[in-house]
Amino acid sequence: MKTNNLAVIYARFSADDNEDNGGARSIENQIDLLSKYANKNNLNIVKIYTDIGKTGTNMNRPGLQEMFADMKKGLFNIIIVKDLSRFSRNYIEAGSYIESIFPAFNIRFISVLDNYDSSINNEDESIVLRNFLNSMYSKDIKKKIRKSLKRRVVNDDITSVVKYGFKKDKDGKLIIDEYAANIVRRIFKEAIDGKMPIDIARGLEQDKIYNPSSYKKYILKIKPNHEPNDEKKYKWDSSTIRGILNDYEYCGHAVNLVAKKIKVFDSKNISINNKRPIIIDEDTFTKAPKRFKKIKPQNNRYLKKLIYCKTCGKLMFYTENKRLTTSYYYCSNCHIKIEGNLLREVLYKDALDVIQSSIYSPKEFIKEYMKKYSKLNQRSELENNLKRVEKNIQLLFEDKFKGLLTDNQYLSKLKDLNQEYESIENGLNQLPKPINVELLQYKYYEYVKNINKEVKNEDNIIYSTINKVYVDCSEENPIVDINYIFTSN
Repeated sequence: MKTNNLAVIYARFSADDNEDNGGARSIENQIDLLSKYANKNNLNIVKIYTDIGKTGTNMNRPGLQEMFADMKKGLFNIIIVKDLSRFSRNYIEAGSYIESIFPAFNIRFISVLDNYDSSINNEDESIVLRNFLNSMYSKDIKKKIRKSLKRRVVNDDITSVVKYGFKKDKDGKLIIDEYAANIVRRIFKEAIDGKMPIDIARGLEQDKIYNPSSYKKYILKIKPNHEPNDEKKYKWDSSTIRGILNDYEYCGHAVNLVAKKIKVFDSKNISINNKRPIIIDEDTFTKAPKRFKKIKPQNNRYLKKLIYCKTCGKLMFYTENKRLTTSYYYCSNCHIKIEGNLLREVLYKDALDVIQSSIYSPKEFIKEYMKKYSKLNQRSELENNLKRVEKNIQLLFEDKFKGLLTDNQYLSKLKDLNQEYESIENGLNQLPKPINVELLQYKYYEYVKNINKEVKNEDNIIYSTINKVYVDCSEENPIVDINYIFTSN
């Protein structure tokens, strides 16, 4: 195998790994180890790929997939990992890459702690065996953990939190705290009498009853789970009231949470009877309501599941400030926003125009729509240019591999080609997708035939016409791309 020194590092840390003090620290250690190895062996590191919190039992990892994509572009010809388990714990997939795929791309694979270098010991079958053992170890340890947890959940009281109404005696035994237990009984009684959680909370506040966190701090003199606000030591939330009413442990049972929802009154959770002191009897617990109907104010300004971010494709969240009468659609991923009332006005007018056009001049509308979005020749030209750049990148790597280019010449030309590739790709992404003309015409005339010509409210006009809206806030003036009902797949 002809040697070259364009190397990359791959480092991975899984939440199941027992290394260092966390993923970031482990990644740093791996990169430091592999960088020193590369320097010692005169290997030029051109890129580092990482995955934090990702399992090694499959190849579906962002950092790894990015490395494979760059490998196909010919950006490097050496991969360095700390050990085989960092690359993969799936021995079949790992063996396929090491024995077939990497050699096909002229990739030299180095596993430092395994003392494996494919350019030296490419006949070493023990590397696949070691990966097989890694795979078996990964499966075995998960099975043992699951079995251990299952035994504990079914047989033991594993809840360590001392809840409001209980306390521990000098021997560490759980006993009833009569003062707090009476408050719990009061909460159940008032709920059975028909009071809503918010009303129960206000009554406790008026009577200057310490909330659970403040009670732990000021009365029991123990550190609470959440540090209370001294100014709000009598403040009770309705969520705290609902939590107490749903807590089956007040009946003297230990409840080990299994369900995702943090509610102990859930059939999926496992109850171990008669493990704790009894504050509330079963009859009282059953009579107390567990769910309370919320009365939500009607918000007629929000366009549900309609507004998406053009950059990342995610649904934009709606927020409003009632006092300032302002509203926004916000993308939490890209941190961009657009004024809500203005966007609604734009969409309403556009949908109204489409409806009116469909009634009075449908043929003219479809003609103009197709003229606006049919840019097939431009798309075809850009796609051809993209293929040309991909071919040039491959030829460039071949010239470097043959020794016709120096490292600096190779990296300089590769940078220019990558910039050109990215520019063409951005141009393609900004073009509308090609239109299936026959399907568009069919859907549009079905839309025209079924449209309700009677006067409708603003929401009905928007939802009957518009399928999705993509907002692009990358420029100074936002661009709104509207996807109509009859253009959706």
